[in-house]
This record gives sequence, structure tokens and C-alpha cells, in this order.
Amino acid sequence: MVNLNEDSAIHFLQVTASVMAYDPVKLDKIKAQMPLIRHHLVLLFSNQTFADIRSRDGKLKLQAQARDVLREALTAAAGEPLVEALYLTAIVAQ
Repeated sequence: MVNLNEDSAIHFLQVTASVMAYDPVKLDKIKAQMPLIRHHLVLLFSNQTFADIRSRDGKLKLQAQARDVLREALTAAAGEPLVEALYLTAIVAQ
């Protein structure tokens, strides 16, 4: 759960995400990088506004941004992107 980047009101965002990889070895590497993954997702999610994520298109954009952020961070940390896809399986914003 993160606070959204708002000046006029206090909003919160809670997201549940799942990553997909076809190779079991990559899944183990992803699990080993969970602190790094959480860190980057918290930074990304806390930079959003309520208006950014309110629409379906906003949620799809956030999903694509999250995937790209993770692939970049995992490439830097593990030498390869590891994640094939990222899915936002639950989003609660208030």
C-alpha cells in the first residue's frame, strides 16, 4: 500500500501483482530479487495520482510501466530481464 502523489487530498493505492516467467530457474532468480522488485514497484506506484489510475487505460499504462521498470531493474541486478509479463491482479484505490 502506498500514498498517491496528491496535493489536494490523501489517497491510497493497494496493488497485488503477479509476474510470469516460463523458466523455473528464472522464477527462482525472481524470488531472490523480491526486495528489489518491491522497492521499484513502491516507487512507481507512489508516483501515481488518483486520476492516473482511475480509468482502464490508466491501469493498463501502469501495468506496462511496472513491467518495464521491473525488466530494467532485473536486467541491472541479474543480467537479464527474467520477467516475461506482469499482471495487476487487484487494484484498490481510495
